[in-house]
Amino acid sequence: MPSEKEILFGKIAINAGMVSQDQIDECIHLQEKESEPRTLGVILIEKGYITEPQLEEIINIQKRNLQEKAINSRLKRDDGLFGRLVIRFAFATEDQVNEAVR
Repeated sequence: MPSEKEILFGKIAINAGMVSQDQIDECIHLQEKESEPRTLGVILIEKGYITEPQLEEIINIQKRNLQEKAINSRLKRDDGLFGRLVIRFAFATEDQVNEAVR
């Protein structure tokens, strides 16, 4: 499952080698000073740190990571429900379910 760092726009851009941490920090600082903040991606483009295609690539990576996280979260919930049903209907004990999960 993607970590929070793999979902955050700036971290994705850094991990992809498109920008540096200093560039992200600079743009976040600019963003915080604005009365109507723009997205980090827009500021990075305006500063010339990334291109439109790079912005699209970062957003696509972000979407894929969010979708993967959602799928994994749903699977974990489904697994938990299955385990509770197995215990409730006495197909296995709680210890047996926990051992199977481990």
